[in-house]
Amino acid sequence: MTQPSIPPTSNSPASHPVYRAHQFQKFAIDLALWTLAAVLAYVFRKPSALTESSFGLNVLVYFLISGVIMAVLSSYYGLYRQTWRRIGVPDLLVLLRAVLLATLGGLAMAFLLYGYLDLPRSVPLMTGVLGLLLMGGVRLLSRVLHERVPKGQASGQRRVLIVGAGDAGTLIAREMLRHPESKMRPVGFVDDAPDKHGTSVMGLPIFGSVDTLPEVVRREDVQQVLIAVPSADGTFVRRVVDLAKDTGVSYRIIPGVFEILSGHVTLGQIRDVNLEDLLRRPP
Repeated sequence: MTQPSIPPTSNSPASHPVYRAHQFQKFAIDLALWTLAAVLAYVFRKPSALTESSFGLNVLVYFLISGVIMAVLSSYYGLYRQTWRRIGVPDLLVLLRAVLLATLGGLAMAFLLYGYLDLPRSVPLMTGVLGLLLMGGVRLLSRVLHERVPKGQASGQRRVLIVGAGDAGTLIAREMLRHPESKMRPVGFVDDAPDKHGTSVMGLPIFGSVDTLPEVVRREDVQQVLIAVPSADGTFVRRVVDLAKDTGVSYRIIPGVFEILSGHVTLGQIRDVNLEDLLRRPP
């Protein structure tokens, strides 16, 4: 089970009043969405309860206990510390764990209060599904809006074709999408792995093998080719450079594999191809 995050110290940025207010806002939004999910689940499961006199008590007790359970789990897993604009799969898995435990807590409450509270046992299950969709959806929406490139900035960007749809290529494409001020806009990938052809990464298509580069450059109006295969040897680099030269577009490269062992690939690491790249030996 994932352990709770270490509380920030008094000297850390996380202790700043504005930051803590932002955390409280996310905490409140999560609880509001969870409560909304509970309301929708109860109404969908038993719409006739809206006309019953006991509806108010049933809803109040269930919402109160369910909200307390989610509040405890949100604090334990630190859901309010997640950066929604950069939400990733690990963050969504943490959210999934919290929702599953909250759903189990709701089911336990339905069994324990059976006969005292008019609470269908399917309501906690529906609350969990709807809560996950709402809480996960608002996170993904925040990321989509953050990574969306304004139309005014998109018009002045260079169209970049990335060679290599592996980890390095994906990271560099994500950086371009996050930083429109770099004036680089990824249009897609070419990669020699046959199983990747016709698929997409981060919404960007993988057009085909490296040999299709000239065709893709002409069709997609590509202005720059970026080699994002850190483990490539000199033969591969020369092959891509020759294809780029034949089409008349510029070409650049990210560092070799030994230069990015830290796992960080940034736009600042993009550079021109030099003689050492053309003479690389297989790692």
